[in-house]
Amino acid sequence: MQQRISRTARVLGASLVAVAALVAASCGSEPAGERHEQRTNGGLYTVSWAPVPSPIPVAELFELDVTARAADGGGAETLSLVVIMPAHDHGMQTKHRVEPAGGGRFRITGMKMHMRGLWELHFRAGGRAGEDLVTFPVELR
Repeated sequence: MQQRISRTARVLGASLVAVAALVAASCGSEPAGERHEQRTNGGLYTVSWAPVPSPIPVAELFELDVTARAADGGGAETLSLVVIMPAHDHGMQTKHRVEPAGGGRFRITGMKMHMRGLWELHFRAGGRAGEDLVTFPVELR
């Protein structure tokens, strides 16, 4: 009887660990070092970004390391970013700056998401392929 209870406890414990991992993965938080990547709306570019530091700190300055590549492998020449918190209809309290690093890479400084909740990063990439947009939702916890 004791062996059967012990086995049941192990199976139950393993199940709880698996459920906790799934919940953590779906909560929208950002694991350290994770890059986020998505094609632009018209498919002209693939934009990827990672926060520095990671995860994004609440109400503290951070930067974004961004890459925008065209389908032919060439880098975007321009990049702009609009950051909004749709539930409150406002953006950040700081003014960020996009700094080109060459080859489709950009560093965005002066980022500060001052409250928890859902934010949106709206990137506009431009170059020989044309201009295109992509939006990344970011849940700040």
